[in-house]
Amino acid sequence: MMIFSVSPCCTIFQQAKLSSLVERIGKRKAVLPLDSGEKPCVSVISPLIHVSRFLALLMLLIYCGRAETRTVRIGVYDNPPKVHLSNTGKPCGIFIDIIENIAEHEGWDIEYVFGTWDEGLARLENGSVDLMPDVAFSEDRHQRFDFNQLAVLSSWLQAYCRKGTSIVSLADFNGKTVAILKGSIQQRICIDIREKLHLDFKLLECPDYDETVKAVESGAADMVVVGRFYAYGRQSSGVVPTSVLLNPSTLHYASPKGRNKDLLSAIDKHLAAILNDGNSIYYQSMVTWLHQKPRFFIPRYVIWAMAGITVFFLVFFILSMILRRQVRKRTEQLREKNRQLLETLQELKKAQDEAIKNERLYALGRLSSGIAHDFNNLLCPIIGSVDLLLSDPGELKDVKTLCRNLEIINAAAQHGKGIVNKMRHFSRSVPHPEVNDRIDINSVIHEVIELTKTRLNEASVKVVLDLGKSCDITGRKSDMHEMLLNLVLNAADAMAGGGRLEISTHNGDRNVNIMVKDSGTGMTEEVRERCFNPFFTTKGEEGTGMGLAMVSNIVAEHGGKIDVESAKGTGTVFIITFSRSSQNKEGNNGGIH
Repeated sequence: MMIFSVSPCCTIFQQAKLSSLVERIGKRKAVLPLDSGEKPCVSVISPLIHVSRFLALLMLLIYCGRAETRTVRIGVYDNPPKVHLSNTGKPCGIFIDIIENIAEHEGWDIEYVFGTWDEGLARLENGSVDLMPDVAFSEDRHQRFDFNQLAVLSSWLQAYCRKGTSIVSLADFNGKTVAILKGSIQQRICIDIREKLHLDFKLLECPDYDETVKAVESGAADMVVVGRFYAYGRQSSGVVPTSVLLNPSTLHYASPKGRNKDLLSAIDKHLAAILNDGNSIYYQSMVTWLHQKPRFFIPRYVIWAMAGITVFFLVFFILSMILRRQVRKRTEQLREKNRQLLETLQELKKAQDEAIKNERLYALGRLSSGIAHDFNNLLCPIIGSVDLLLSDPGELKDVKTLCRNLEIINAAAQHGKGIVNKMRHFSRSVPHPEVNDRIDINSVIHEVIELTKTRLNEASVKVVLDLGKSCDITGRKSDMHEMLLNLVLNAADAMAGGGRLEISTHNGDRNVNIMVKDSGTGMTEEVRERCFNPFFTTKGEEGTGMGLAMVSNIVAEHGGKIDVESAKGTGTVFIITFSRSSQNKEGNNGGIH
């Protein structure tokens, strides 16, 4: 270990000299000539002696205060041009120039401790040195050391290889021996690369950079990973740079963890000043060691003012013309895009209208068997009554018998008229948004269940109704029919092997809630999230993908909200919320079908 020290401004010799001076002043006595016959006047001279003693003591304190200069121990190692020993054995380099300038302003006494890089980090960690220059910041090191805030230099790692060896990527590290500085960030990066990329190469630890280069030149290693400043001040005909760059980083001064915060703060304070001063020691050191000069902009107001203004207006005019042309071009393009978009929207609207129409027809088709069954039932009494009258014309003279048969025929015809009127609610292809009536949602539910009872019976679905009182809303009754019809038919499809369909209504303070719950197959999370999307279906060719989309649109048009809860194998629950009508009527329409 080599130690270099800068002496404090007040030496031990000077302190001894001051102490002797004070002692001589204290022993000196006042003497007056006695030939005058007068006695010595000690009381007059004595205060002067005390003043002299006080001034001497004050000077001693000042010198002693200057002598208590703080000694800062700084670890150095050999890594030119950032930090190294000169030919005379004195520490030098960029970091040394900067810290000595700061020490001069702060009044520090610097003591350099020379060793290898690994030894320097060990001394920094155990506190035997106060500062270590040229330390690359990393999260791992930040756990062990404190760093100043402002970066002194930016750096990165680069691979150098023996001349004649081809290294163009990290894959070329396989099977190679890589020389690295022991305890350096290069070592950690190489270990990370080897583990994360599963590469097979060996690491040869060396105490300093010269040894790493010698290892490559001698053949003990195939390549070396060093910082970007390696090439400055070094010449080696046997080692050449590669295109492999790694780990951009910043270089700082580091101190032991939790200690010397004042040193780091002072370094940051002076760095902030010298980084913004083109004539500072920072840029002088850059010129000395890296041959990099700071760029200065010196305005020449008189010579360049008019030229600058002319160029500005010329560029402004040219840009204006270019921008104007670009605006015209973009405007035309936007107009064309807008026209195409309108055509696409019109086509989409036609397709959507057609899909909605097909969905209504599809729903009617699914009801056709039930409707045919109902019409067949109502035709039976009509045909029976007519056959009875035709078989015995004499019965026509019996007014009582004739009226009874006519009543049977009329009742059947009225029932058929009711079925036709119910179907009209679902056959409209164009809604009438201007119609907003008060709707008893419970009666609509009963009508839908009546209309779909044949389909539900075929699927062995048990219907349970739990309808609350005064569940009136404002809207279009045909839309409510269509909405509930789609939900009921979807539930029947989901319970092909039989099940339970629960429909309930609840009159809240301001809202009417409708719940349609089935015990069918349920939906996966993906299907649940997409079930309201137009044209999305899980029924293959049998479905149009517009049923639940129409339900969602109807709810939105009426200012309502629809939620769906479902899981595979547990059934599905649709919860619809509408605002209450301002005028409600009392009623309770519960039951089991």
